[in-house]
Amino acid sequence: MEPMLIIGAVVVLALIFELTNGWNDAANAIATIVSTKVLKPRTAVIMSASFNIIGALLSTKVAATVSGMVNAKMISPSTVAAAMVAGALWNAAMTRLGMPISASHALLGSVTGAAVAAAGTGVLKWDAIMKAVNGLWSSPLIGMIIALAIAFPLLRLVPRIRLQVASLMIIALAYSYKPILGLIAFLAIGAFYLYMRRTHNRDEDEYWKKYQLISSTLMSLAHGTNDAQKVMGVITMALVAGHFLPEGAAPPLWVILSCATVMGLGTYMGGWEVIKTLGEKLTDLRPIHGFAAETAAATVLSTTAHLGIPVSTTHTITGCIMGVGMSKYEVNWGIASKIGLAWVFTIPVTFAAGWTLGTAITHFGFWPVLAVSLLVVGIVELVIYLRKKRDAEPAGEVTAD
Repeated sequence: MEPMLIIGAVVVLALIFELTNGWNDAANAIATIVSTKVLKPRTAVIMSASFNIIGALLSTKVAATVSGMVNAKMISPSTVAAAMVAGALWNAAMTRLGMPISASHALLGSVTGAAVAAAGTGVLKWDAIMKAVNGLWSSPLIGMIIALAIAFPLLRLVPRIRLQVASLMIIALAYSYKPILGLIAFLAIGAFYLYMRRTHNRDEDEYWKKYQLISSTLMSLAHGTNDAQKVMGVITMALVAGHFLPEGAAPPLWVILSCATVMGLGTYMGGWEVIKTLGEKLTDLRPIHGFAAETAAATVLSTTAHLGIPVSTTHTITGCIMGVGMSKYEVNWGIASKIGLAWVFTIPVTFAAGWTLGTAITHFGFWPVLAVSLLVVGIVELVIYLRKKRDAEPAGEVTAD
């Protein structure tokens, strides 16, 4: 009975991590489309949440890589629980501060930290870890280069030609997911053209708004294929550690569906401060710029998902937005440096937190450590709530009281 209870707690904690992941990562899929005012914020998160769920159901290659980062037979489910608490705390804290951080970095740090505390460095599988690390550092750089390569010529071509080039980009990207999606993208673009001609609308910006609807949809789909799978891999790791699944097993259907749904719910919550940081503070975006950033990011994420490489969607879209900003010589490097600092500290902080919680569980047991962790979270949330409430009160009312 005890192992089943711990596994249940691990699943709940992993889904909470997934929730905080979607909460912070809402900005990845919709920051550009909200900042360019193509969609209203709530409409955008509903769209993104829906396609996150669909994307999570398309593949499990990334989940296999994540579940293979440590030798699950050398750890216990409570070790995975320690990792999830550490990662979720960091995700939530950074979202509160409006910092777009990498949930992939948080996951890598917390899982390896807790595993090393439980079984030493021999528990680590370096092939899978280095596959993730290489994807994490290279994805923003590749995204920046692709976004620059897309945006620079698009901004300089004549309108008619660049719209045709953008159409080919969308169809090719959609086709890379599934051939049927390429056909749907082709029909959608044709419908947009017919609608604009019938309404006699010649405003180029209106065309780019329609195009950005498609690129944002593909970005949300790509986000689901990568980020939702990471927690699928963690839950599978816990099930293997608890001897409920054989080593190397694929995520069960209930794990896939629950992670996809919770990721969508987290996205629906919307990390509005993070969205503002990415969509407004990093560089000024118009629909054509948003299209270039989202298309570049979706290209990187779809490719890495096919290869089973877990990458940071936050890093990727931020790199793409910076690439677009560089194409028009306009990047807020002060904001970029703050985002960079949050990235640098994520793995060390979550590794230390995972190691600390893993060590505490070894000495004091799973349930006491979980109870203390939840108590600390409750106290911190209460302090944040009281401070926000106090800051929101007008000065006159405070004096009168």
